[in-house]
Amino acid sequence: MLSVRTFLILFAAASASASDAVGSDEFSNKVNLALRQTGDALLLFDGDSTSAIPPIEQNGANEYVIRMNTGFDYTELPFFLEKAFADYGIDQPYEVMVRSCETGFLVLGFNKAAYERDTVACKDRGGDPSCSSIHVQFSPQESKENRSLASLAWLLIPAVGLGGMFLFRKKETHPTEVLVEEGMKLGNYRFNAKNQKLSIGEQEFYLTFRESKLLNHFAVHANEVLNRDDIMAAVWEDEGIVVGRSLDVFISRLRKILKSDGSVSIRTVHGVGYRLEIQN
Repeated sequence: MLSVRTFLILFAAASASASDAVGSDEFSNKVNLALRQTGDALLLFDGDSTSAIPPIEQNGANEYVIRMNTGFDYTELPFFLEKAFADYGIDQPYEVMVRSCETGFLVLGFNKAAYERDTVACKDRGGDPSCSSIHVQFSPQESKENRSLASLAWLLIPAVGLGGMFLFRKKETHPTEVLVEEGMKLGNYRFNAKNQKLSIGEQEFYLTFRESKLLNHFAVHANEVLNRDDIMAAVWEDEGIVVGRSLDVFISRLRKILKSDGSVSIRTVHGVGYRLEIQN
């Protein structure tokens, strides 16, 4: 039975969500902090702990710009940016354009959907010594969660008026593969699937969501032969995406990352799939 108190809580949450919509002061403050966090992470990744981060510029209600006066690794930008947005609860769709300060030419461009599919174009081109400006353009709409919550609150008005005769059940979910524990050893590597990080000695690798999910699957089944179809089902199919050659691309990426330790390797088992070999 839905009580009036429960309804009021839901309705208040929906109203509060509207204050975080694109263009609001609250949203702008969050973006400002998230972009500064992104700039700091990019500088620290390149070993720069002294350069100042210029103030975030805002062009209109939906576009924000951070200027990077020193070069940074474009490969890491999508991950650091998405992580910062997640830290500040920003889930609105966005587009990113990285432009040269000198020429204004577009150097790199991607959007939130491309990041989630792990199909960011030119991502692996490496660093650029020149000054660049990172432009982030948000779509003027609320997040899916906020819209759903607001819609639910309005739909519940009749339920409250009728004395709360509707019964709501939590959507049933299926368990996903458990992430490996923090600091799991893979040869001489330490793998933290939750934080999408792989480290060896002083060297750290920040993985994309898909790279981390794939390595996690291998780690859980270390030294086992894994069928290609089973790998794709575990890493992609639960999200409604089935890939073919993309698997080989991600295997190639992980092999490059793992080449620092000869005791860890991803072997091809012809006609079957792959095996993560760890020699202890």
